Amino acid sequence: MGEHSHDLTVRLTVNDQGIASSPIPSDAHIRVSVWTAAAESASDPCLPPQTNSIAIDGNKQGLIALAEQLVAIAVTDVEGYHQHIDSGVFAGFFESDGDWELIVSRNDRRAIRGADGES
Repeated sequence: MGEHSHDLTVRLTVNDQGIASSPIPSDAHIRVSVWTAAAESASDPCLPPQTNSIAIDGNKQGLIALAEQLVAIAVTDVEGYHQHIDSGVFAGFFESDGDWELIVSRNDRRAIRGADGES
């Protein structure tokens, strides 16, 4: 490893249904902001045309915890598995402007195969 490299170990717990999870530290925080071009232009008409954007920011522990949640979703091999990350389920960790929620789902051929095994 180079001197500017970091290794991150993700500890996951997998339940009987094959769903992985990772605990979120109490000091971890992230915030999601959704900005539309129309709202940005209305708030400051002197701005050049803006693009729509979604911003995720957080402290170090929060960004690592979000990465661990994404890894847990990726390794869970359950058809159609998804996670709602919102202020109700993840109170104290997640907040957003306008009470938005972040929905992350695994969507690949193996995860979305039909009941008969067909993709």
